[in-house]
Amino acid sequence: MTIDTPLVRELQVKLYLESDGNSVAGRLADDTETFAGKVVQGVVDGDRFSLKIRLLRPVPSALRFTGTFDGDFMEGSVRVRFFGGFKARARRVA
Repeated sequence: MTIDTPLVRELQVKLYLESDGNSVAGRLADDTETFAGKVVQGVVDGDRFSLKIRLLRPVPSALRFTGTFDGDFMEGSVRVRFFGGFKARARRVA
């Protein structure tokens, strides 16, 4: 998953998701686990998704990743409390 932020252009993290019907659970992390979080609420409705993520590192916070699926691709925005929204995209690799 790539998130475009003002501080880090193209922040790369891995997003691990599992679905059970319309519910989605999972986690995200970079390769060094410096940036890590847990999906605490996830919903899929057709080609649309909404993930609420509790960021654990580097600073505890809450993120919301919303957008659409198109085949193996996800695209949308990540909203961070007090920082606004950033473009994000992901591609299925496994």
